[in-house]
Amino acid sequence: MQVSMSQSKKPYKTYSEDRMESAVNCVKNDDVSIKRAAEMFAINHTTLMNHVKNYKCNAIGRPTMLT
Repeated sequence: MQVSMSQSKKPYKTYSEDRMESAVNCVKNDDVSIKRAAEMFAINHTTLMNHVKNYKCNAIGRPTMLT
């Protein structure tokens, strides 16, 4: 039994910039908690937390020697 890569990966959800910006502003203005804002704007709470704390996904591992 073979499973192709396209079948095993979950598709990423995309959120509108307006909803994400509104949710981040609510949290930053101390109006609501991250979890509450995520429920209000129908956004995953981990994704919202990453946007509020400005986490960036950096490359993992050693830098490449060749450019």
